[in-house]
Amino acid sequence: MNQNIFLCFLGAIGMFLFFTSCNGMPLKKGASEKSQQKHKVAETIFPNEEKTEPEAVPFKLFHKDSALTELEKKLYEIMEKYRIAGMQAAVIKEDSIVWKGALGWFDIQKEIPLQNDHMIRIASISKSFVGLSAMTLVQEGKLNLDEDINTYLDLPVTIRNPHHPEVPITPRHLMNHTSSISNGQYLEYVVASRNQNPVTITLADYFGENGEFNKPENWAETMPGEKFSYSNMGTVVLGAVIEKLSGMEFNLYVQESVLKPLGMRNSSFNSVDLDPDRTALMYRRKEENEQVSFTWTPVPVSGNFQGYVPGSNGGLSSPQGGLISTALDLSKFVIAMTNRGKSGDAQLFSRDIIELMHRKSVDITSEEESPKELYKKKGLCIHITEDIIPGYTFYGHAGSAYGIIGHMYYTLDLPENFGFVMLFNGCNITKRQDHPFYSIEEDLVRLFYDKFIAQK
Repeated sequence: MNQNIFLCFLGAIGMFLFFTSCNGMPLKKGASEKSQQKHKVAETIFPNEEKTEPEAVPFKLFHKDSALTELEKKLYEIMEKYRIAGMQAAVIKEDSIVWKGALGWFDIQKEIPLQNDHMIRIASISKSFVGLSAMTLVQEGKLNLDEDINTYLDLPVTIRNPHHPEVPITPRHLMNHTSSISNGQYLEYVVASRNQNPVTITLADYFGENGEFNKPENWAETMPGEKFSYSNMGTVVLGAVIEKLSGMEFNLYVQESVLKPLGMRNSSFNSVDLDPDRTALMYRRKEENEQVSFTWTPVPVSGNFQGYVPGSNGGLSSPQGGLISTALDLSKFVIAMTNRGKSGDAQLFSRDIIELMHRKSVDITSEEESPKELYKKKGLCIHITEDIIPGYTFYGHAGSAYGIIGHMYYTLDLPENFGFVMLFNGCNITKRQDHPFYSIEEDLVRLFYDKFIAQK
């Protein structure tokens, strides 16, 4: 069987799960739409076909046969507490990875342990890589962050908010989620696009007056630049801008401009580029009658789209959340960011564009708004937060979809910068009251901080 067809078949299995929880996380009873929007909004896509839910696999805790270190004992206690399927993590200090580890399962049913070189979809952490890709075009003088995006896109329609047709939308708006482009029909648009080969659906079908996916809910009533509203569709449009300016398909440009320079050899926005035997299943945790089990979801399938015109669609590689990577590969991104674009002796990206990405671009919450909101400040495709460890400002991004959680955060401007990368392919994703991050993230960050950063 052709590999692409086989992968598409696997991807199709997950559709039922996707539509039963299309936010990639359970929304607590009574949670506001605003709170849901500001959290780790899921972005993933499956082919639009009839699906059958996979059989549940009972949770089983994996233990190493060899003697455990004190750290490993604590990690396994946390894994059992949160019923974690599998976890990759890394702790970074300055320009070094001071700890790395993979615990739990790559495949629970087959009892295959998770390894450091196994690859996991990282959900919305992907947006930071979209941002850096866009900034390389700024560095080359091809992209002006404050230019009307229609200047770059060669479309038969003009992308403007119908409530404010006189106000242009800029790349900066797309990168700090103030574009006023709502998710609206985003899911239907990307699903339909990825089901085509060759692809005939374009952004004109989303934004054009007579477009199939042009609906009122595609737009916020606020003016571009006025208010933060987390937008996966905005990232899709940014992907199209990157394609048009580079002349390359999005996944190929990111590979050449970001992933290869960083040495991220186990990462891609196109699953077809990667070994499917090393790409981890994603698990949704279920609990019934005090028994914990997991249902698995394969990584959504990308592919090679015949005759695709770069810049016309934007969503085929899922820029909003489709990067597949490892904790070790993400650590290379962290090292480059904390060193202002430098890795080893090489200045991979200009210091100016890295500093601009991390500069506060928008304040999201006011004093009256709840402390439980995840996004309070944004740079350009970078989340800025003081909610991880008291007294520290962290930069990076989080992600959540299909039951997986991604966490990539780091400090800047300290005498010794540090960061944490954590990827979970299924776990309990509860939160403590008025806390923006999941409890599992908080517990592990505190453990790693106390062990590797606080102790000198």
